[in-house]
Amino acid sequence: MRSYTSHMRADLTPGRILAARLVAVTADVLQLAILPAAPLVEALDVAVAMLLIGLLGWHWAFLPSIVVEAIPFVGAVPTWTASVLFATRDVSVTPAGLPKREKDAGSGSTRPAG
Repeated sequence: MRSYTSHMRADLTPGRILAARLVAVTADVLQLAILPAAPLVEALDVAVAMLLIGLLGWHWAFLPSIVVEAIPFVGAVPTWTASVLFATRDVSVTPAGLPKREKDAGSGSTRPAG
């Protein structure tokens, strides 16, 4: 059975997660500042989507953000921030640097699989 995070990057690090969260928050703040300039907002959304997918990999939570951001004036809602926080909410990074879901952390073993 495939996990819903199966398309997330295998090399997630705390730095990648932090960078993605900063990109999302910055994009949402910028969208409020340039809201009347619709073409700039659309270009920003495309760039943010590409950056987030590059940093984290694909997560299904990005899809509603992409759709909502395309609706005029609804983009004032901080959807990028919400989607990134949702996508990274239960991802921790093991000492080996491999991402591990919190729900899998209780397996009893402290060694990374491999």
